[in-house]
Amino acid sequence: MKDLTSKEFWVNYWQHKELTKSISKDFPFGRLITRLVKEMNYKNSIEIGGYPGDYSIYFAKFLKLNSTLLDYVGNREVVDKLTQANGVDKKNIKFIKNNFFTYKSKKKYDLVFSLGFIEHFDNTSLAIKKHWELVSDKGTMIIALPNFLGINGVYQLLFDYNNFKVHNLASMDQSNLLHILKALQISSYELFYEGRSMVWLENIKRRNIGLIIITYMLNIIGVILHTLGIRNKYLSTHIFIVARKSKNR
Repeated sequence: MKDLTSKEFWVNYWQHKELTKSISKDFPFGRLITRLVKEMNYKNSIEIGGYPGDYSIYFAKFLKLNSTLLDYVGNREVVDKLTQANGVDKKNIKFIKNNFFTYKSKKKYDLVFSLGFIEHFDNTSLAIKKHWELVSDKGTMIIALPNFLGINGVYQLLFDYNNFKVHNLASMDQSNLLHILKALQISSYELFYEGRSMVWLENIKRRNIGLIIITYMLNIIGVILHTLGIRNKYLSTHIFIVARKSKNR
């Protein structure tokens, strides 16, 4: 297993982000995730590699789940500030600071979730397998990752090569993902493209005004296409893997 980033990379990454924010029902992909699990009567969740825990907060705040965040960077104080800012009781948010690939857990979770995680490693199969091992016998695994095999990838290559190079493009290949799911004997799954925007760039507000305007205009087109139900490899920013244990069927 090769990590395409490093702990230092992520420490630096989060130093330049606003970590205390209000998480609303319209938080990116929030309503989609809610629709996928709302009828399941779930009790708990785990978010992999999601410091400072935006989705852990979302799950506690709107799905009423006892949330766990697992990441190898960050600190509890920042998680608590985010929790407090969103009116969530901190006892409902557990923070485990550990390496996902070496962490051993006897506990299983109803919702196992990650966004923007598995594509930073060269062994996509192992990353998915480790997620699946944490799913309870009635649970759901949702893995979302960026799609760099269409327009969004070209955008990253042209305007943010440093970000582009720390992503494993093979992890974004739908045929490869299908092969992995079948090899892991995961029989109940969905694999689909998603994303209201068409492109994204890290720290877009710090870019030159021309690039900001172009990005804004492309994303207006993206919203229109999304509203029309047009989602595919070339136009969508993200890929979703949704897999359920057999007792959900």
